[in-house]
Amino acid sequence: MGQKTRIIYAQADPEPGGIVWGLGENLPISRGDIQTVSFAKNNSYDVTVELIDNTTFGLEFESTDPLWAKDGAGCPQTSGITANDIPKGSVGFPKRGNGTDDRSRLIFKNTNQKKGTIGYQLNFVDSDGNPAPTQLDPEFKNGGTGGGGIQASGFIVGTGGAIVGAVVAVLTMPGASPLTIAGVALGAGLLAVALFVGTQGLREGMA
Repeated sequence: MGQKTRIIYAQADPEPGGIVWGLGENLPISRGDIQTVSFAKNNSYDVTVELIDNTTFGLEFESTDPLWAKDGAGCPQTSGITANDIPKGSVGFPKRGNGTDDRSRLIFKNTNQKKGTIGYQLNFVDSDGNPAPTQLDPEFKNGGTGGGGIQASGFIVGTGGAIVGAVVAVLTMPGASPLTIAGVALGAGLLAVALFVGTQGLREGMA
């Protein structure tokens, strides 16, 4: 599993009394366009979110709780990080040349181990330290590792196929030798695994 970098841009545009948020990986970002960022399977990621502030609020990331995240779609309803693929200790800010935190950029890791959706919220404050009029709550789509789940499930399917094959051999071939029964069971198990892997790959290709 490789380690890759990903840069995401969070763009704040003004509207009367508030903010219109946009988010994406490629500039320019259309006003109000909040994209779902996808992470390909079999890689983990070092993520940087860069703030583009087109307002007069003087925005920056909130210093102590800049990211909320949870497994599953939708905005997190409580503070903190409960998403398994985002280690809490990885969340922070890069340093400026003078050693202070650059709170216009947020960094964290996405281990991308489980296929699924992560709902998250990016929290900002204005130049006076007050919460921004609105916060930004997009989603990630993780591809997952694509390995462990198939191996474990394939073992279960193969074992089940072998048992069924052995039962069928006993019922349809009375007096068959243990070696014959074992051969039928092995063949049934291998066929079950092959069918499982094939259909799993088809589902992933369509996802």
